[in-house]
Amino acid sequence: MGELWSAIGALSGAGAMAVTVAAWWTQHRRTLAVDREATARDAKAAQGRAALVITSAPWTSSTTIHVQITNGGSTAITDVEVIDVRRHPALPGDSWRLATASGPNARTACLLQPRESLTAKVELIDGSGEPVSQAVGIGLVVVFRFLDADGQWWRREMGRPPQRYEAQPAV
Repeated sequence: MGELWSAIGALSGAGAMAVTVAAWWTQHRRTLAVDREATARDAKAAQGRAALVITSAPWTSSTTIHVQITNGGSTAITDVEVIDVRRHPALPGDSWRLATASGPNARTACLLQPRESLTAKVELIDGSGEPVSQAVGIGLVVVFRFLDADGQWWRREMGRPPQRYEAQPAV
């Protein structure tokens, strides 16, 4: 009879252990799910804040536009840089380049506070590098990058959502 009680005690101990492990596993899976949801929510919020950094490209003359990047967010961004300005690939024509001016027409800014803007002067040039006149309203592709307040690099093309960089992109 003592052996029977020993066997029953061993089985109930194993059963209790199985119930404990099952309860832990269930809680662990819930915690993982909550963590994944929180990570996804944080990523979506960060992309939403990055989307508040916008660009526009008003014409200033027949051969020049000013690419303007504006921080529409509520926190400062850093290392703002215009990477590329070109004609829309669906449109034929001459190439674009960033002017080599410095100062207020610089293509980079170390810091943009909320509601501040960076303006980069861009010229339309022909194959030999000479400015050429073009009709207002042609399609442009403007690409820029910046570092947000959380230390995340973003790259954005005008008219498209911002894309995350895992590390500072090479220029």
